[in-house]
Amino acid sequence: MNLTHHDKIVVLVPISALDEIRHAALDARVVPCYEEEGPTNQSCWKSPAAQKHLYAIERQDREIVGVVYLNLPGPASPGWWIDPAYRECKFGAAAVDAIAKMMIERRVALGQVIINPGPHSDASRALLCHLKVQLRKAGLVTG
Repeated sequence: MNLTHHDKIVVLVPISALDEIRHAALDARVVPCYEEEGPTNQSCWKSPAAQKHLYAIERQDREIVGVVYLNLPGPASPGWWIDPAYRECKFGAAAVDAIAKMMIERRVALGQVIINPGPHSDASRALLCHLKVQLRKAGLVTG
C-alpha cells in the first residue's frame, strides 16, 4: 500500500513478506529498541500471534524506516515505531496515512491506542491526532 505525506512515500509491507535477509536486518535494528513501547516491544515483536499484524514501513528505495502494528479486523489499535535515524523526517506521518487508508478501505473503527510516557510521546500523540483526523473524515471516528 503506497501513500505519500508531502514528499515522503511509504509502503506497508507485511513482515511475513520480507525475505530472510531483510527480516534479519530489520530485527537487528529493532532488538536494541526493546525498551521502547509499541510494535518493537519484545513481547510484540517476538510474539507469533502478533506477526500477522506487523508491517515494515518501506521507502520507495526499499529502505525500511520503521514498523507498524495494525490488528485487522478491528477495532484497530495501531502502533508504530520509526527507526531513530528517520524520526523527524515525516515518515511517521506517511505511515499513519497508510494506516488510515487501510482502515478506511476496510471500514475498521479505531480502538484504544495507548501512548506511553517517554521522549517520543508528544510526537506519537500528534501522529494519533493526524490518524483520527483522517478517520473522522471517513466517518470512522466521531467526536
